[in-house]
This record gives sequence, C-alpha cells and structure tokens, in this order.
Amino acid sequence: MKTLWVCYFVLPDFCEEFGLKRKYYGGWISGILNQLKMNYKELEIGLCFPIMDKSKMKDGELNSCKYYSFSNSSLYSIESISEIEEMTKRFETIINDFKPDIIHIWGSELPHAFAAVKACENLSMINKVILDIQALYFVYANHFYADIPEQYKALNSNNIASLDEQKNLYIEFGKLEIQLIKMIRYAFGRTDWDKACVTQINSNINYYQCNRILRSLFYEHIGGWNISNIKRHSIFISQAYYPVKGLHYLLQAMPSVLSEFPNAHIYVSGSKVSVENGKDISPYAVYLNDLIEKFGLADKITFLGPLDEELMVKQYLRSHVSVSASTIENSSNSVSEAMLLGVPIVSSYVGGICNLLRDKVDGLLYQHDAPYMLAHYICEIFGDDNLAVKFSKNASESMREIVDRKTNTEQYLKVYKNIGKEYKNGFNETDRSAFKQTALEAKC
Repeated sequence: MKTLWVCYFVLPDFCEEFGLKRKYYGGWISGILNQLKMNYKELEIGLCFPIMDKSKMKDGELNSCKYYSFSNSSLYSIESISEIEEMTKRFETIINDFKPDIIHIWGSELPHAFAAVKACENLSMINKVILDIQALYFVYANHFYADIPEQYKALNSNNIASLDEQKNLYIEFGKLEIQLIKMIRYAFGRTDWDKACVTQINSNINYYQCNRILRSLFYEHIGGWNISNIKRHSIFISQAYYPVKGLHYLLQAMPSVLSEFPNAHIYVSGSKVSVENGKDISPYAVYLNDLIEKFGLADKITFLGPLDEELMVKQYLRSHVSVSASTIENSSNSVSEAMLLGVPIVSSYVGGICNLLRDKVDGLLYQHDAPYMLAHYICEIFGDDNLAVKFSKNASESMREIVDRKTNTEQYLKVYKNIGKEYKNGFNETDRSAFKQTALEAKC
C-alpha cells in the first residue's frame, strides 16, 4: 500500500535536504512516520513539502521515503491563494508519479491543502483523500482577537501584518477550508470539538478518531516530573507568538499570583515574540510589551526563544506549573506533552482540551477570558504540594494511554486499509451507510 502525505512544513529530518534550518515543531508527524516505517514495511510513504524558495525545490528519496516539493512562495499570506492553480497542477504531477492508494492531507488550514484536494478531484481520486484535522481557521478566526484592545488591532509594526490583517487571512483561508471539508469523505480527528466542526460542514464525512504520537524523547521521560527537582513557583508557557495562545491573559493574572508568591516567574518558549530587545516585534508583541510595563513584570518573565526537543523536556521538568492560556485549541500538543511528563497543568477550557485533561483530576481548567481564575488555580498548585503530585501522577497515567504509540499507529494503518478497500470495491449508498457507522465507532 502506498500513501502520499501532504505536509504543511518540511519535516525536521528532511530540512538538510533542502538547505533549511532544522525545525522544532510538528513532531507528531515525524512520530507517526517513524512508527509506521518501523512496524509496517508493507506501507510505502511519500512526502510532499512546501518550499518558499523555488531554487531549493527538489524531489528525491531519503530514509526509504520518496519526497516531493511544491512551490509556495507566500505560505502564510493572502498571495498564496493566487498560487492555487499552480499548486494544483504540481500536485497532479506528483500524484501521477507516486500513484498512491491514499492521499493523507495534514491540516486543512492553508491553501495548498485545498490545492491538493482539488488535484485529487481533477484526477477522480477524491475518494482516496483523508484529512488529518489540526487547527480549523474558519473557527479560529472567531477567536483571534482574544480581548485585544481596539488600538492594537490595526497597528502595523516593523512591516509585520496587523492583527486585523492576520484575522482577515484566517477568514480567507477558512473559506477554502470549508470548501475542502465539503469535498472529502474521510477525516482523522481527536476531539469532540473537531468532530463537531467538520460534521456540521459535511454531515456525510466518515470521521475516525485517532490520537497523536508525540516526540520520541517525551516517551523516555514519562512521569519524569518530580517536585523535588523543580524551580519553585516557575510557570512555563510553550507558545506565545500570536493572540490565540493567550500570553496576555497570563500577564494579566501575574499581579495576583505575585501578591501571594513574590518570586513567581514566567518562562516562554517559541519564536517571533522578541519583546525583550524591542527589535522586529509584532503588533501583538507591542501589546505584550505594554502589559509587561503596566504590571512591572520586566524581571518576572524570560523569553527562551525556540527550544529543541531536549531543551523542551528539560524546561517542562523544571517547571512548577505548565499553563495553556489559549482562546481556542483542538487537541493541544503542549498540554499533551506536559501531561505525559507529569507537569501540573492549568489550562483554559476551550476546544478539545476536555478530551485530554479531566478537571480537578489531571489538572485545573478555567474560563479562558478569566485571568483571575487562572491566577487562583496557579496559586492553588503553588501552595499545595500534595495537589501538584496528585495531578502529576493522574495526568501522566491518563496521557500514556491517549498517546500510546502502538495503538495509534495501528489505527492509522487500519483506516488506510479500510479506505483502500472501499475505493477498490467501488462506492454505493449502502456501503456508505455501513462504512460511516464503522468510522464513527472506531476508537484508538
């Protein structure tokens, strides 16, 4: 069986092939790729990567995987919509060359995903497509501003798009996303949230639940958090580069936290915030800077920059609490990683988080736009070691089952085989009904 993966970035192990700096994100795709390659030799996987610099485009083979590239010179800008026709033709060429049994689209957010699905439709292969749901921009757009004051929404900073422009991009990409979802028959999902979103757009979609596989090093440190080894009253937030991740809510919560725990400190990973040096900062970072100044937090927050897998594990394990302050999430990888390690978590109750974390069992959930409750729950964990240890143990045990590599790998392969079998045997309404019921009942 052959499956072609359409990725929205170059996987870390392939960056050198294209002369690119190795990425620190998207480990869930590499995780399932490695598991499938190790355990199912009968499965041949081809990979498609977007390349912004056409001079770096190439096709080849690495680690027993054939890879292809497609030009996307404006990956996260409105201009990428104008490239759909060119990308569609490129995907047709790739598909005709690789001759896949399954086309697996990783994420629907960006225009190249629509182009790939359109190519499959043009080649009468739409019944071979399965979407792996990640974020959903047509929904995220509704949560983008995240209580940002009006004066920051139209602000331009260092030629970086304003928040108004960024939200409009989500809206435009979301229109293509809705079309894509209407076109396909199959989807991988993980949460009640993503199931609700896609089935309300396409009630005939065959939805399969299949959880993620995390980065390999996190499995080596399952339950590794130990309250004896932490930096007391440290708060870790793993992403903060745009409003949806909610760092501004955590900053608003800090005065209350500091009133009880004066040595509390925030550590932030990730890139493109750069609020410390004032250079090349985004409009969102301007707002963050203003909050830091307003609340006198300059010496209470450290921006760590991008962290590789090893440094992320180390930072999690030394943290007293991990915070997810997002205004919307599907199934948060940062929450999953923290839970697997056993880091006590305070998370906003948004999107599919409730499918990961049980309130007051694995951690604490709060209303996303209530920073006073975020502060309250952080202080509860800081002030009660028994509570922290309880959450650590429960979360790690729970997440161990959710991200089990063997179970989740088998589910991917099972779905591939089912789709391939249905496509080979033809598709009629009786089969559709029976197959859809099987899809809805499938669990990892």
